Amino acid sequence: MAERLSPEVVRKILDFAVEIYDVVIVDMPRDTAAWVMEAVRASTTTLVVMQNTLAIIRDVKLLLDYMPHAGVDMRKVELINNRAMAKSQSVSIEQLKQTLGRERIHRIRNDYHTALAAADQGMPVYKVSATSELTEDIRHLANDIWHTHEPGKKEHRGLLSRLFNNRKAAPKS
Repeated sequence: MAERLSPEVVRKILDFAVEIYDVVIVDMPRDTAAWVMEAVRASTTTLVVMQNTLAIIRDVKLLLDYMPHAGVDMRKVELINNRAMAKSQSVSIEQLKQTLGRERIHRIRNDYHTALAAADQGMPVYKVSATSELTEDIRHLANDIWHTHEPGKKEHRGLLSRLFNNRKAAPKS
């Protein structure tokens, strides 16, 4: 079904979502389809999640090389090394940075048991293990994203409004 999406429809959906919500997160495939590139061009930040296995590194390298040709501003593309430091990884972080031409890659360390327990219990990782390296890395990533990409100053909303109303005020006609 996604292959039928046109870039124009994706842009309209995203424009509408941005009008309503303060933050819009879109989970997309690591692909070069026209609709995916439109979503990436429309984003303020694109986080490419990857693992450091040779096949995935190759795919990410091809994607990163293609993006500028598709009109993507590469300054807003960041990489996340998921399952970092797993026993099975064959590529060091320094090799990864060199291969992908990046000075900074976010790290989410591997903690299969905590991640699985969180998924099975339907709970956030921090509730399963508040002190795990996985929880620490997710917190660090969230803080980094927030401080690096904090939305422009918005009207001050009270605590109750922020807690119970994640939607922006409806546009006035």
